[in-house]
Amino acid sequence: MKKELLTFSLSLLAAAHMFALPPLLGETSYKASSVDNLDFNMSWENLQIKKASGDTIIVEIYCNKKKFAPKVRLSHTTLFIDSVPMHNLLLPVSPKHCTVIVYLPSEKEFENIMIHLSSGTLEETSNISSGTISIEISSGNINTGFLTAKQTKVIASSGAIIMEGLNSPKALVQASSGKIFLDSIKAKDLVLQTTSGAIKVNSIDSGVTAISSTSGSIKLKDLIAQKFDMTTTSGGISVEGLMADSFAISSTSGTIGLELNGMPAKKSSVASTSGTIFVSLPKNAAATVQAKTASGSFVNAFTKEKINPPVDYKADINGGGTLLSFNANSGRITLDVGKGLADLRGLPAQKSKSEDDVVQVDRPIFE
Repeated sequence: MKKELLTFSLSLLAAAHMFALPPLLGETSYKASSVDNLDFNMSWENLQIKKASGDTIIVEIYCNKKKFAPKVRLSHTTLFIDSVPMHNLLLPVSPKHCTVIVYLPSEKEFENIMIHLSSGTLEETSNISSGTISIEISSGNINTGFLTAKQTKVIASSGAIIMEGLNSPKALVQASSGKIFLDSIKAKDLVLQTTSGAIKVNSIDSGVTAISSTSGSIKLKDLIAQKFDMTTTSGGISVEGLMADSFAISSTSGTIGLELNGMPAKKSSVASTSGTIFVSLPKNAAATVQAKTASGSFVNAFTKEKINPPVDYKADINGGGTLLSFNANSGRITLDVGKGLADLRGLPAQKSKSEDDVVQVDRPIFE
């Protein structure tokens, strides 16, 4: 996941830096102690936020023409950067190229940070700490690293969101048609949403986690949560390494693959209307299993049973325990013993690796 995240980040940065920066038009500096809030509202410029040493905030403006340069000002304790209104630019408007680079001391903690870009790109950020952080971009990409805030909101309408390192009690990450790539996320209340883009996350430590996608796939690895809810309409779901007090996972037409590192304390469920369900439990898992299908079969590798459809099954494994409910209308359900999902990618149907004499089962294939 980290390699994929790095590769995608580098590709975005390479595209952003395909052309050299325009000429440096000006540089403004402020004492960090005089700035409590950041309010950036830009229409089309690219924005970079970088780490600075010392106690000074520096703003550099690079533009191919002076009339395109955004305005920088400090009012009370808020640092503003605003685009020049389009009606102030005489037509016809020649091509505009501007990049704003803001250097922030890593030791500085702000009260509020608000960044709004219409069609520009937030190319990079690093080591930002604030009471609240709000980042919204209409058609550009967001690439951030190591954000700390009491409340975080990151929204991209048509671009991708890349975040490596987030520590925030309350966090919302939302993309309409772009992808979401996250790594090392810590939150008490976490919401991830996409409409048609995929979600890929490595390492989540959270309280309540809600993840949803309409037509994009969801792939998670190493997730710890108190309550975990995840839904997708037509995309597949893969969760590799889940520990949660309770979970509810559902997909309308996508395949679901789930690997549990530990058993939930409360009733939990997995449901797919027309997709296959594959669940890997630890070898010593104690649970009461309930499975229902209309036209799909059910395989229980713990008890070495295969139930032909329609299935209405309930049994204890390892003495019984928390109720695990699996429901697939027209798809198959497979309950496997502790082999996880890592070896499933690209493999055809094969025997369960738990026991040689367990019936042959078809396993989901994840791209």
